[in-house]
Amino acid sequence: MNTDIENLFEDKVLGHPAGLFVLFFTEMWERFSFYGMRVLLVNFLTMAAIGYNPGWEWSVENATALFGTYAMLLYITPIIGGWIADKYTGYRWAVIIGSLIMTLGHVSMALETEFSLYLGLALLVIGTGFFKPTMTSIISEMYKKNPEKKDGAYTIYYMGVNAGAFFGMMLCGYLAEKVGWAYGFGLAGVFMLLGTLQFWLSGNLFGKIGQKPSQVYEVELPQNINEESVVVNDSEVEEKENPFTSLDKILIVLSSILGLGYAINDPMSRIAGIDMFSALQIGDFEGQYVAVLTALALFVYLVISRILRYTKVVRHRMFAFIIFAFFTVFFWLSFEQGASSLVIFARDNVDRLLSGNSATIFNVINTLLTVVPLMIISYVLYLLWKKTYNKIPGSNIVLVVCFVFMWGIVGWMLNRDFNTTSYETEFMAYKVAAVDENQDIKLSEDSGELEYYYLPVTQNDNKSISDYKTVAKTSQFFKIEVLDKETNLQKKDKKGNLVFKYLPVKSFEKKPEGKRKPEAKHSIITKTLQTIAVPVLDHTTKEQLKTKEGDLVYSHFTFADNNDTSNKFQIEKRTVSIGEPFVDYKVGAKKIIINKDKDLTEFSFISSNEKKESLLANAKTLNRDNGFVNGTVTKVKDNEVEITVSWFSILNSFFIIVFASFFSKWWESKYNPSAATKYALGLIIMAVGFGLLAFGAYGMQEGVKVSMIWLILAYLFHTLGELCLSPVGLSYVSKLVPARMIALMFGMWYLAIAIGNKLAAVLGGQIENITKEYSLSTFFLIFTMVPLAAGLLVFALNPLLKKLMHGVK
Repeated sequence: MNTDIENLFEDKVLGHPAGLFVLFFTEMWERFSFYGMRVLLVNFLTMAAIGYNPGWEWSVENATALFGTYAMLLYITPIIGGWIADKYTGYRWAVIIGSLIMTLGHVSMALETEFSLYLGLALLVIGTGFFKPTMTSIISEMYKKNPEKKDGAYTIYYMGVNAGAFFGMMLCGYLAEKVGWAYGFGLAGVFMLLGTLQFWLSGNLFGKIGQKPSQVYEVELPQNINEESVVVNDSEVEEKENPFTSLDKILIVLSSILGLGYAINDPMSRIAGIDMFSALQIGDFEGQYVAVLTALALFVYLVISRILRYTKVVRHRMFAFIIFAFFTVFFWLSFEQGASSLVIFARDNVDRLLSGNSATIFNVINTLLTVVPLMIISYVLYLLWKKTYNKIPGSNIVLVVCFVFMWGIVGWMLNRDFNTTSYETEFMAYKVAAVDENQDIKLSEDSGELEYYYLPVTQNDNKSISDYKTVAKTSQFFKIEVLDKETNLQKKDKKGNLVFKYLPVKSFEKKPEGKRKPEAKHSIITKTLQTIAVPVLDHTTKEQLKTKEGDLVYSHFTFADNNDTSNKFQIEKRTVSIGEPFVDYKVGAKKIIINKDKDLTEFSFISSNEKKESLLANAKTLNRDNGFVNGTVTKVKDNEVEITVSWFSILNSFFIIVFASFFSKWWESKYNPSAATKYALGLIIMAVGFGLLAFGAYGMQEGVKVSMIWLILAYLFHTLGELCLSPVGLSYVSKLVPARMIALMFGMWYLAIAIGNKLAAVLGGQIENITKEYSLSTFFLIFTMVPLAAGLLVFALNPLLKKLMHGVK
C-alpha cells in the first residue's frame, strides 16, 4: 500500500509533486498580502491628511517607530508559532489558523481607524507566527524519501515567494495610491482569504502529511533561492548536556521583558506620549534606550557564559555563528531601508513623472514586466489544474478565481496608464517668503537671491491683510568666495561673474559640529523683506506652533507691492502639469484641483462627485480647509504616467528572479567564496547602492527632484548584496552547531534579523531630521559607510572565522 508521500509523487507538475505547487500558490498569496501591506504602511501614515489621497500625516519618525516594532515582532513570533505547530496543531492547521488571523488583520487595516490599525498589525504579527515556520516544514516532510529533489523544490517555492512579493507590491500599491488606501489594504486581505481557501480545499492531496503534530519541536531550516540544502550532522565531539541554570532562566526572562518592553514602548511613547521607561532616563538619554541596552548586555552575557561551557570545537563554532549573526544586523538595518526611508525618498525626492515618448517606453516595459511573469504563472496553474482537478476541484476553482481577478486588475492598471493625458493647469497662489528654523528669511546659498514658495489659494480662503501684523524680516549672511580647488582662484560663472556662497550668520552662532565659522575677512550682507506674518497653527490643537527655542511660528506672506504695506497679499499665477485617465478636457475648462503631497507641488483633478464628497467629509472630520483650488486648463499635452512609489519596491523581487541562477552557478563552481567573503561582498555591494543614492542626491537644491535611475540602480545593488549574503544565513545554523541546539540558534538568528529590522526603522525615521540639519546625501552616506566598514571588517576576520569553524565550509 502506497504511503501519502508516494501518492503525492504520483501526480507531478514540472517534475515535482503537485502538492508543491499548492504550497507555491499558498505562499504566493501570503507574500502578496504581506508585501502589499508592507509597502503601503509608512507611505500611508506620513501622507498629507488634506489631499487627493489623504493619509494620517504622521511624522516619519513616528511612522517608522511603529513599523519597526511590527517588523521586529514578525521575526520573533514564528519561534513560538513553530513550537505550537509541532506540539499541538500540526503544520497544516497552523497554516490555516495563521492565514485566517492574517486575513482579519488586513480587513482591520482597511477600516483606516487608529484602533483598527493597531489591531490589524497585532493580528498580522500573530498570524505570521503560525504561518511562517510551517510551510517549509511541510515541504521537508514531503521530500523525506526524495532528498535529492529537495533543493529544486525550494527553488520553485522561493519563486512563489518572489512572485507574490512582486505582484503584491505592484497591485496593492497601485490601487492604494491611485484609488485609495483602503483598496490597497483590502486587496491584500482578499488574496489572503482566497489563498487560505485554496489551501484548505487541497487537503485530500496531502493525506496525513503535516496534519498531526509531531510532539517534537523540530526546526526546518528554509533554504534560499540560490543555495543547496545542507545536511545536519551531530557534533564531531561527544558533547555533554548543557542545561539552563537558574541564572540563565532569570537572564532570559529579564532580557525578554526589557527587549519586548522597548519594542512596544518606542512607538507608544512617540505616538501616545506614554513612556513606561521614563524613570530610567539619564539626562537627555531616553529611559527606553537604557532598558534595551541593559537587555542587550544581559543577553550577551547569557550567550557568552553558555558558550564557554561547551567543549573547544563546539565553542569555537558557536562563536563563529555569533559573529555572523552580529554582522547580519548591519546588513538588515541597511537593506530594510526599502520599507521606510526609501519609500519616503521615492515619494518626496524622486522625479516619477514621465510624459511623451518616455511615458510610452515605460508603459511598454511595465506591460512586459507584468504580463510575461503572470502568463508563466498562469501556465503553471493550467498544469496543476490538469493533474489535480479530479482530486481537489474546489482548490483549483479558487485559484482560477484568484487569477481571473488578478488579470482583471492588471488589465485595468495598464489600460489606465496607457490612457492618461497630461493637462497644463493654471491656478492662483500666494507668494510666501521661505524662512529657516530660526524664523529668519532664507537666501539661496548659490545665487544670493531670496527664496520663496507658493501656497495655493483655496476656495474657502478668506485671508484679509488687515487681520495680520506686518513684519520687516532682516537677516545677515556671510558672502563667501568660492575657490577653484586646482588654481585656488575664485571661480567664475559662464557669464564671467565671480561666484559666491551665502551662508546665514545665525547658523554659525552655536557652531554646529562639522561647520567652521567663516573668517572675519568675509563680508556680511543684510537682507530685509516686508512680510505679513500669518500664524501657523497645529492641526490638532489649533494652537500656534513654536520653535524649539519657544518662539512663535509664522508664515511670511509677501506684499503685492513690497514698498507699500497697505497693499494686498502678493498672488501669482502658477502652472502645474496634471495627468488624468479616460477624460478629454479642453483648453479653458474650469476644474477643481487638490494637492497630492505635503509640499503642495503636485496636484490632481477632483473628477467625480464621489471623490469630492469623500474629501469634503475628510476635511470636516479634521476641522480643516478642504484644500480645493480652482484651476483652468491652459494646454493639452502628451500622454503622461506618474510611476507609483510602490513600483520601485518590486525591483528587488524582479532582480532576485533575474540573477538568482547566476549566483547559484557561482556557488556551485570552484570559485565559490568562503562564508566571510560572501558576507563582505553582500555588505560592500549594499554600500555601493547607497553610495549611488548619496551621489545622486549630492548638491540637490530644495524643490529639485532626483532622477529615478539612481533609485533603480540602488535596488539592483541591494539585491545583488542580498544574493551574496543570504546563502550564508540559516544554513550555517545547521553547519556550526550540534543538531540538538538548532532550535535555540534558529531563534537567535531570527532575533538578529529582528534587531536589524528595528534598527533599520529607527535610523530610517531620521531621514527628514538629517536632511534638514545636513543634507539628503549625508543621510545616504551614513548607510554607505556603515555596511562598507562592516564588510571590510568581516573580510579581515576571514582567517579567524576559518579557524573557529574547524573545517566547516
